[in-house]
Amino acid sequence: NLTLRDFGSLALGGDLDVTGDAVIVARNSLLGGTGATLSARDLVLTSQQGNIGAEDLLFDVLVTGKLVAQAVTRVFLSSAGSVNLDRVTASAAVLLNVAGVLRDGRSTVDRTAGRANITTTALDLRGGSVGTDLAAISADVATLGFALSGGLWLTDSGDLAAKGTAGASVTLGVSGDLTVSDAMSVTTGGAGTR
Repeated sequence: NLTLRDFGSLALGGDLDVTGDAVIVARNSLLGGTGATLSARDLVLTSQQGNIGAEDLLFDVLVTGKLVAQAVTRVFLSSAGSVNLDRVTASAAVLLNVAGVLRDGRSTVDRTAGRANITTTALDLRGGSVGTDLAAISADVATLGFALSGGLWLTDSGDLAAKGTAGASVTLGVSGDLTVSDAMSVTTGGAGTR
């Protein structure tokens, strides 16, 4: 296991492989590195005053357990595998580029309490699939953009403005109003749900 706390910033200069769980808490930003990946079982990333990753250099992770990422303003994460997402929180924006499936990794208690997997203002989802038909990703966001080769199953706790493309079904469950801005394209062998 690895625990790093109370330091300024972290920039990955190369791969960091943790055989167990990893908890990394920085006062400032956690930055990725070109070709660098942080691997762990359960992974908790916290930036107390900055961002995790950057829009032009995402923080790359491989997680076999659950992922938690918390930043003041923005989170930019990528993964070449699938991710069991417990939660991601940031006030302004979250970008998740997951090549495999982004799955709901919340505990039964958190699901029952209605705590969202993703809390932010602007959410951008890229990669493979997000959620499943049996377990949608839960969000508390204002805007959703997506570019996925697979499907999207997502619920939102309020009003949602959405736009994007997916290679399979799109199912959005919204508690408030749903606004589809620009064009939304769904390519599927059957009927997609919008």
